[in-house]
Amino acid sequence: DKTLYSIRDITSTVSYPPLICSSIMSKKLSEGLGSLVLDVKTGVGSVTGSLEQAEGLARMMVDIGAGMGVETTAVLTEMDTPIGYTIGNSLEIIESLECKKEKSTDCDSALIPLL
Repeated sequence: DKTLYSIRDITSTVSYPPLICSSIMSKKLSEGLGSLVLDVKTGVGSVTGSLEQAEGLARMMVDIGAGMGVETTAVLTEMDTPIGYTIGNSLEIIESLECKKEKSTDCDSALIPLL
């Protein structure tokens, strides 16, 4: 992946959607997943500057996942708006599981069906 990133820097293709998708999805799909939920960021600070670009990137990754036999869903979220109360992978996973088990009343009900 480091080689791909350096090539993308040199060729000014850092924001080229097919390369972004291949980088993300190659890592995800190498895990042997049965299903995958992608949090695709949009807005200030994201790889995609606009909602339309984020939608295109999400569709591309969902299509790649489906093509590899992995049930794939994408959720579009704003880069500068937290979707939870914790920071860090392990804490975010715990928070997600608590929402799924409905142990927390602070969960965004729109996200719960996706977990």
